[in-house]
Amino acid sequence: MQNIPRLPVPPLEETARRYLSWIAPFVDSSVLREAEECVEELLSENGAGIFLQRKLEDFSQREDVANWLEPFWIEAYLSERRSLPLYSNNVFYKLALPPTSNEKEKIWRAASLCHWAGRFYNLVMQDELEPEWDHGQRLCMSQYKKLFGTTRIPRKSIDEIVSICDGEGSAVSRHITVIREGCMAFVDILDENGEVFPVERLASGLMHILKNINHREGIIGAGVFTALPREEWASIWEILEKEDLNRHTLNKLKSSLFVLSFDDASPRTLEDFTIKGLVGSGRNRWCDKSLDIIVFEDGQVGLTMEHTYLDGSVVVRLCSYLVSNVKKEQVGYFGAEDCLPWEKGVLLGDEELEGKLAEAEKWLESAKAKSFFRVVEQEDIGRTSLRLKGITPDAFCQMTLQLAQYKAMGKFVNSYETIMMRHYHHGRTEALRAVTFESKEFVRTMLDKLSSPNKKWEAYIRAQKKHKMRIALCKSAKGVERHLFGLKSIYDHGGMFGVTLKSPPSLFESRSWKILNHSTIATSTSSPDGLELVCYGPVVEDGFGGRYLVFDDKVFFCLSARKEQAETLEVLSKSLMEAIIMTYRIANL
Repeated sequence: MQNIPRLPVPPLEETARRYLSWIAPFVDSSVLREAEECVEELLSENGAGIFLQRKLEDFSQREDVANWLEPFWIEAYLSERRSLPLYSNNVFYKLALPPTSNEKEKIWRAASLCHWAGRFYNLVMQDELEPEWDHGQRLCMSQYKKLFGTTRIPRKSIDEIVSICDGEGSAVSRHITVIREGCMAFVDILDENGEVFPVERLASGLMHILKNINHREGIIGAGVFTALPREEWASIWEILEKEDLNRHTLNKLKSSLFVLSFDDASPRTLEDFTIKGLVGSGRNRWCDKSLDIIVFEDGQVGLTMEHTYLDGSVVVRLCSYLVSNVKKEQVGYFGAEDCLPWEKGVLLGDEELEGKLAEAEKWLESAKAKSFFRVVEQEDIGRTSLRLKGITPDAFCQMTLQLAQYKAMGKFVNSYETIMMRHYHHGRTEALRAVTFESKEFVRTMLDKLSSPNKKWEAYIRAQKKHKMRIALCKSAKGVERHLFGLKSIYDHGGMFGVTLKSPPSLFESRSWKILNHSTIATSTSSPDGLELVCYGPVVEDGFGGRYLVFDDKVFFCLSARKEQAETLEVLSKSLMEAIIMTYRIANL
């Protein structure tokens, strides 16, 4: 990774002092006093904090460690025991491709997606993908090697993750998994020389598969299992693995480049795409795959990402690449007679497994019924108009969301925004806490009927400036949470690092730490190129998910919540529309 630095370990005192300033806006005085005492203990001479800091610094300098955060980060994801698509770390992206008019066009589109995904895959594996830059700084490209052929395996207590390449080397797979009506098939999309088959050949192969995939052998719709809580799925996986044929099928699935799912749904609205995109019926998904491309009945397209090895910026680039190339494709001639060799994927089971499948489907329907999504769009306000008025699009979205949540809930809550850290070797993300004293003052000023438009605008500019400062800190590895998470991880893995402390620093058991790590509003954004929708569920049961995109000519939010917060979600959605207009209006006065 030429010219890409290793992730540094920030000075402990800087992080500890910054921790206090970051939590102060959304904790009460007693919690803050306790946190101050914990910080003083953490920084005390010869204390646990200094000791753990030295251990983390030593670990970060090891030649076999690309990024000190990476192993702890991956372990945290794999330790998650909740359902991936609804409660944990699956994300759905809807691509900006219009519906098709007939079955032939839909198959051609699916073949085009496979072709261009294969082309992208070759660019990645041959190190020919154009590098990315952010404000003149080159970004780490290592995540792209995990985009294809990566699969999460359910295991007891902590999952396993496998990839067809070793992270820096070459891959060994040429096939994909096709799923329709719960039935699986495996088909190559690259020839023996690694060249991607032309679209017409792939279309012929897919047509033949779709005509013959509906078989009654074994368990139909086993993809539902991948949506279960991980302990339950791990128990079922152990049963499946006992059969030789099942092991063969699971190995083919694990080594496939990606899943191509044909869904029988035709969502009509963006809100309709949310739950149908994330998991659908479960039968046509394999939620453990890093990448699942979904072709709906009317030819519209989405994909899901499994988050362990990947962050959104990598997947968004693939989405943009697919859309820009697939939309240029003109439907050509193809017929089933020119099909590619393919293999059915069969998972054998008995009455017990059939019963577990029925239970899994019932569980999933119940979980879906408890998941709510709302889309908020405001046209005529976008990147172009915001920047003309000196408004930073990201800060605008964060401030309007805070204004809306205060109107909806009558209080300020902990709000999280992911900040990309690919400026560093094997970088992932940092957590920005968006609630500041400046943002709170902006909200209060906006809701004060006696405040003039100028005062409101000035309050907004101060809040925006503070938000941009926090983004800059996060991007320069001077955030708060990843460093503290690293220290805690060193303690938690004490034996590996020669740590013999009898108890952790009090900070990690304090009320402030629990509050900080309870993201009531969890948000993220990305480039909107090639996208119409991005969504995910809330990260805490009493919280909200918030994915936003700022297009040239519109602002888009997708909000999510559980059933217990459904009424608040409705109010929040309406308040957000009002907040967008209110905030934009003060820039015009």
